[in-house]
Amino acid sequence: MPVEHHDKIRCLDNIGLVYYQMGNYQQAYEYFQKALMMAEKTLPQNHVLFNNLHDHIKLVNNDYLDVETSVVPSVSQAII
Repeated sequence: MPVEHHDKIRCLDNIGLVYYQMGNYQQAYEYFQKALMMAEKTLPQNHVLFNNLHDHIKLVNNDYLDVETSVVPSVSQAII
């Protein structure tokens, strides 16, 4: 795996974290999804970045979702 893929995934994840901290959960989710899609194409499934990305998607779900409705798909849908 080229190093630049690893760096791009981390950058996308970090941008997502910035949006998350700003309370822009939809934008954060989009960046986490972009990073996850790139990770799925370039990294082995047991890579630590997968755990980080899944944890970050869970954070967005926990903070963004209201008990009854969701604009952001659930983590189980995001992983599929």
